[in-house]
Amino acid sequence: MDGEQPTFIFELQKELDAIRENFRATASPDVVTAMERSAEELIRTGIVERALHVGSPAPDFALPNAVGREVRLSSVTARGPSVITFYRGAW
Repeated sequence: MDGEQPTFIFELQKELDAIRENFRATASPDVVTAMERSAEELIRTGIVERALHVGSPAPDFALPNAVGREVRLSSVTARGPSVITFYRGAW
């Protein structure tokens, strides 16, 4: 790719930037400050450097699925490519 980001990554970044700017424009200043401070604290922990990079294989793990049944990544990927989605549940 000659060092260029794939189009989908570029488009995703544009969307994320727009969401961030909309948040900053509509949220209360106290909330914006708290969110930015939290993000900075996470960055200082070194979490960014330890995160997997695009294309890196994920370590094997097992977690309960949406109905509570344990699913192991290696058993899913043995059948083919997989998408992992995490959600917080009830808001």
